[in-house]
Amino acid sequence: MSGNYSKYGVSFLYPENWTLEDSGGGELPFEIWLESPDGGLLSLTFFDPEADSEEVLREYLAGLQEQYEDIELTPGEDCAGGVKGVGNNALFYCLDFLVSCKLRVYATPKYLVAVVEQAETREFDRISQVFLAIKTQLLEGLKKNEGNS
Repeated sequence: MSGNYSKYGVSFLYPENWTLEDSGGGELPFEIWLESPDGGLLSLTFFDPEADSEEVLREYLAGLQEQYEDIELTPGEDCAGGVKGVGNNALFYCLDFLVSCKLRVYATPKYLVAVVEQAETREFDRISQVFLAIKTQLLEGLKKNEGNS
């Protein structure tokens, strides 16, 4: 069985043993957080489609750099659901764990979506396909509904 999220023109399936929270209300920006049983985190933040993607990316990076010391950043991009995402990959230590983090910003006609995928590196490798499946469903749905606001 899987969980099904469907609000504010956003929909996707997710593993039923993951926890989901959203910021409620649907007013922009709004956030959805998914957490795996082993602590992996997928954060989805939805902005007005006219928001400045570079500014959103800068703010997220500044937050990471403020929170973690000795963070290693590299540029990154990918494609999910037919939508190109640009951003950064990050590696940093949290307690004694090496953490992998991918930050991407995807522009769709309905929303600018900032996606943060984060987990301990070994866990990240195990759940990266789940992250991809959720992003793909989400972004395909937003593309299909591009004319329906």
